[in-house]
Amino acid sequence: MVDQSQRDHWLHYLLLHPWADPLLYQSYLPLGGTGVYDQYGQPYNTKRVVDLKRGLLNLTAYQEYLPLSLPTTFTAVYSIAFALATLAIIHTALYHGHSIWDNIKNIKTKDKDVHAKLMCNYPKVPNWWYWSYFIVFTVFSVIMIEVYDTGLPIWGLFLALFVALAYVLQGEFIFAMTSQQISIYLVAEIIPGYLLPGKPFSNMLFKTFSVQSLLVGLAFIQDLKLGHYMKILPRVTFVVQIVAAILSAVVQIGVKKFLVATVPDLCDKHQANILTCPNTSFFYSASVLWATPAVWRRDDLPANSVLYANWGAATDSVLSDDKAVPEQLACQP
Repeated sequence: MVDQSQRDHWLHYLLLHPWADPLLYQSYLPLGGTGVYDQYGQPYNTKRVVDLKRGLLNLTAYQEYLPLSLPTTFTAVYSIAFALATLAIIHTALYHGHSIWDNIKNIKTKDKDVHAKLMCNYPKVPNWWYWSYFIVFTVFSVIMIEVYDTGLPIWGLFLALFVALAYVLQGEFIFAMTSQQISIYLVAEIIPGYLLPGKPFSNMLFKTFSVQSLLVGLAFIQDLKLGHYMKILPRVTFVVQIVAAILSAVVQIGVKKFLVATVPDLCDKHQANILTCPNTSFFYSASVLWATPAVWRRDDLPANSVLYANWGAATDSVLSDDKAVPEQLACQP
């Protein structure tokens, strides 16, 4: 039996790879990598084009330097991410839209299952608890981006949170059915890249607020669902979640400060203890890429090669509907 995921994978491969790979200028680039490269396959020296003190892209230096290029795996990741950005929304609407709308209309009259009836014996978490938590830490975030001159405007912070909110419903459906959390890295890179060009640091902050808000939100919903089935008091679950989130943030900041202070070559590719920070390198490289104005222009093909990956968005949007493929290919006995 050929399921939808297998069908999407093979059709996407057959439609794109035979002709797309040569167009992506990959023959002189490494197969894999977490960084960006120049036209000659050498690691791109971002220090030449980014003012690290102000977090701004030096457009003059960029124009005098070589354009950005991506390794094959980097491009493949973007191709999948483009597809996910649209497929998550369309798939949820096609396959679960009716159920979602039905539950919204009948939320007060719908029959409760046995678990919901048992949980009615416990006091619910007041809405003002959630709003208080949101307001307090949003205020902290506003203070942070303003005091430290990050370049991210306040409206950018709220837009990042809205992007995360827009994917919560789809993300939770996928998480509940597959145990896999979706990521919106690409969406959270494109939006600030277009609205705040030449600001890679602002791009990273926007992405952090958006991506982490979604991932933490999905994790919190998972915990609440588990507590629901385990008959744990909702208020206890809420308090444990908040305390754990605050403690984990403090511990992470402390560990980062300790490593930066004690490991002089931290994140260097030749670091003796292999503390090379591949995820951080990928995170930063992507921000530099999308903060580059040339990535939005058609006249700079190597830097703009990532835009070819957006065919994945269009292809998978169509394939998300089983009616778009002959029945004998979509379903087999």
